[in-house]
Amino acid sequence: LIRRAYEVGVRHFDTAAAYQRGRNEEMVGSMIQEMGVRNSVIVSTKVWLRDQVRDPKARDLFRQSFESSLKRLRMDHVDILYYHLVDTLEDLRAEGPLQALAELKKEGQARSIGFSTHRASLVLPEAAKAGFFDVALVAFNYTMASDQMLLEALDNAARAGLGIVAMKT
Repeated sequence: LIRRAYEVGVRHFDTAAAYQRGRNEEMVGSMIQEMGVRNSVIVSTKVWLRDQVRDPKARDLFRQSFESSLKRLRMDHVDILYYHLVDTLEDLRAEGPLQALAELKKEGQARSIGFSTHRASLVLPEAAKAGFFDVALVAFNYTMASDQMLLEALDNAARAGLGIVAMKT
């Protein structure tokens, strides 16, 4: 599937440590390596801390999870690293994940940093104001086409320079 997707023009491959208990990262990384196309694609992955977001060791837990992701992907960096399932303002502001993201970007292990959310209307306005994230992975599909609050949040975030990637389309 990955090979065929690449053949027909797909260049963005998204995965996560939580997908298939890491197996999805292994499959994506293996195929990209086998095809020899790492420099031609955008690879994104996500770190989800579940209930450990406010743990005093959240920064370290985030980094450890991401290091495991890089090993499974067989890569030394990803193009986009997402802080996964940011659905509350408290999660958006959680110090540990934000510190880890900033460090990983500075170190070059993540070219861009972002977050994924199913509650864009709630978290996008604050994320846009903060100016910390490069991109947001947002649930968006035709059933949401008349959600004015969501559309306004997307528009304002884009105008603030926050990249938007649609998921659950």
